[in-house]
This record gives sequence, C-alpha cells and structure tokens, in this order.
Amino acid sequence: MTTVIIKKLKALEGDDSEERHLQIIEKLTEQNQPVSQVQVGVVSGLRKELRIEGVLDGKNTGLSFVSLMRQIEVAQKRGYPEREIIDAVIAAIPTGHHLKRFLEVSNFDIEATREILRRHLRQPSATELFAQLSQSVQPPDDSASDFVLRLLDLRERTKLSSAAKDNGLVSS
Repeated sequence: MTTVIIKKLKALEGDDSEERHLQIIEKLTEQNQPVSQVQVGVVSGLRKELRIEGVLDGKNTGLSFVSLMRQIEVAQKRGYPEREIIDAVIAAIPTGHHLKRFLEVSNFDIEATREILRRHLRQPSATELFAQLSQSVQPPDDSASDFVLRLLDLRERTKLSSAAKDNGLVSS
C-alpha cells in the first residue's frame, strides 16, 4: 500500500523524495489516522504557487534588484524548485518585454538568471559598490539618520553582490 501511495505522490508532484513521503505517511499513522492515497496527496500537495511581488520593468519605479534577490533567497529556503523560481521571475516581467522573451526561450539555471537580471537592472558590481561606499560623504542638507540608512543600504547591496560573485558569477 505504501509504495502505491508514494508512486501516486510522485506522479502528482513530480518529486522523487521518497523519504519526504514516508515521513508524511508515518506522521499520519502515528496519529492513528487511516492513510489513504487522497489524504497523503492532500497533505503533501499543499503548497502556495510562488509569485514574485512587484514588476521587473528595469526602471526606478519597478522592483529593485536587492528586493528580487531577497525574494529568490526566501523561495529557495522554502524549498521551491529552481525551475519554479525562474518561472515566477519571468512572470514578474511585463508581457512583450525583450527580457521576458529571452528568458522564456532560454534554459538558464538560477545563477545565470541572476546575473542576467543584475546586468539588465544595471546593478553595479561589488567593486563599484564598494568604491561608492568608501567614497561616500554626507551632503550638508542630509540628516545623519538618512545618511546612515543610505550607507547601510549600500553596504547590504555590496555584500549581496559580493556573495553572488563568490558563487561563481563574474561581474564586469
């Protein structure tokens, strides 16, 4: 019975994680609940469709690169498959945009997609961001808290860009 349920789950989810399915079955049996194919399918099939919040239009009005990278990070931590994350990113790009068409016909992994997005959104490299950070001065009309927040944001962007470079992405 258990192997039949696992095979049905694999067909439903496209997932080969037998261990995960066995854990679900064990939890149900520990609670003295009868295990049926429908119950296990419902328990393991509950997952919200991934959506990127915001529009990736490449303008200052759209989603920022840092915000997009954070949403991708969260999706990875929640266990969304790489292809589903890339599809959600593509869905956040307006219809008819050349970047959307390019990503739809390409078969890039998540790291290559990040690099393409970084370049498209004109995100400076880690070196350029660090130079901006080290050369920053507070304008006379700027409050101390605004200046500090701006530098903290620049520091986080530098760290994010540097982490992407450490993952094998080379910035120009």
